[in-house]
Amino acid sequence: TLESATASILEIVEGDFEAISPGCVRKVLSSIARSRRGLADAEIMGVCGVNRYTWARLAIVLEDLLSGLDGLVNFHHQSLDDAVIARYMPTEEQQQKVTVALIALFRDAPASFRKLEEYPWLLAENAKFWMQTAQP
Repeated sequence: TLESATASILEIVEGDFEAISPGCVRKVLSSIARSRRGLADAEIMGVCGVNRYTWARLAIVLEDLLSGLDGLVNFHHQSLDDAVIARYMPTEEQQQKVTVALIALFRDAPASFRKLEEYPWLLAENAKFWMQTAQP
């Protein structure tokens, strides 16, 4: 199935990168999954704490799964987004943790169209989470 093939690919990539940068694959893919339309290279490196070399190597390995549009890296298909969420962020609390990391990245970024596009959306996602968890 598509789900098992995707899980196998993620497992192989994780194995390749765990020694180089522990948690790198999880951080990168989770951050892309929780963004609105994807992330720019500099945003990925900033939020995930990886250097350009590590990100470039990972991007090459994942090139068949990722797409680039308007300078943003995103998944080719919704099924990969679903697989990443299921594998790395199965709970809403885990998804929220990644969202908060992205909020911090964009909060500290200089004013730009990109910040205006992503930051309010992330804040709204954060608010939705808190409203859902506050329900009796």
